[in-house]
Amino acid sequence: MDLNLVRSGLATSLESIPDLRVFDYMPEHAVPPCAVVGFPESIEFDLAFSRGLDSFPTVQIYVFVGRAEERSAQRALSEYCAGSGTYSIKAAVETDLTASGAAETLRVERCHSFRTYPVGAVEMLGCIFDVRIYG
Repeated sequence: MDLNLVRSGLATSLESIPDLRVFDYMPEHAVPPCAVVGFPESIEFDLAFSRGLDSFPTVQIYVFVGRAEERSAQRALSEYCAGSGTYSIKAAVETDLTASGAAETLRVERCHSFRTYPVGAVEMLGCIFDVRIYG
């Protein structure tokens, strides 16, 4: 699998969410609400039959919604974390299980690390989605 194509494919799926800024790279500045497709924690090679299958066990998607004390940011984060719906990160990513043809299949496995993150000079409320990808 080509890591750049996988990240780009995930970003393309996320662009279906209204008003969400999406990056398939680590931006210098990010204006909320935004999603950043990160790198995998690791890459597993040769899971089947001499180069038949590789895996990115955890590609992380970071979602930042605004300052933690803003009620609207807290509501937005709840909508992004839903299992389905217009603003659901999981639903958007799993609409195309091949990440624009870059993978065999994928699954959003969990959402975690709800807290504030330093984004530029501002602390923003956010969380991380873990995506498992096979290809």
